[in-house]
Amino acid sequence: MLNARRFQGIQFGMLWETEEYTEKQKVYGDQPVLYYQFRTGEKALPIVPDGCVDILFCCDPARPYAKVCGTLLERLPIPLEPYCLFFGVRLSPALSAELAGLPMKEVVNVQPRIEYVLPGYKYLAEQIAEEPDFQARLRRFERESARLLIRESNCPTLIDQCWRIIERSGGTISIEELSRATGYSTRYLRAKFEETLGISPKLFIRIIRFQHTLSLIMNHGGEMELTSIASDRGFFDQAHLIKDFKSFSHLTPMQFLRQSQAHLERQRAVKLV
Repeated sequence: MLNARRFQGIQFGMLWETEEYTEKQKVYGDQPVLYYQFRTGEKALPIVPDGCVDILFCCDPARPYAKVCGTLLERLPIPLEPYCLFFGVRLSPALSAELAGLPMKEVVNVQPRIEYVLPGYKYLAEQIAEEPDFQARLRRFERESARLLIRESNCPTLIDQCWRIIERSGGTISIEELSRATGYSTRYLRAKFEETLGISPKLFIRIIRFQHTLSLIMNHGGEMELTSIASDRGFFDQAHLIKDFKSFSHLTPMQFLRQSQAHLERQRAVKLV
């Protein structure tokens, strides 16, 4: 069974460029959902691919709104109101694929308002914004959006099955291996992924590998050589790791590591004050 705590989509821009960031993961059935909250600063929020759909709520009572943020193909700056409180919900890839009435290909690389793509939830932003704190917003989302959190069937879908296999591999599996593991042809897998997630299985596997590489560098990057990280994540060599990592993050692994360490040092300095 998938370790639900393992995958939640790392968005380092939310850690580096916001204030008062907090998060809580919950599991519904066997699907992980990440709730989070932050206050924006002056800069646009850099978001990287994670294979998930996020619903992002502006919690300003005077101008509440919500965006449905599909997975990205590369790092993009997402413009948000400065110095404003936001509450977010990150759905697992399997839950993302089952959003009723939302063709995933329509939200890849874009962030439409919720009323345009999920019209049944057009008043949800106002409801979330009127709550006093993070836990109350989480509970309100659960009450008002239960259909987004609980899958209609207990039987795993093909995308759910594939996600579990890809996640367990850390994104190191090939599409041919995925085909053998599921019993479906590579052609059929491509068609189902593009139909439900809006991207190819090969790209989805690369995104999951990128996310696992992010986690590895954040947790052990100072202790591991790039060659070891490349070998651990199934890259051909160090150059392949750097090229793939940069294509998604616009940073080399070492640039990311330095910025991550600088963020941790700033956090420690704030705690000491």
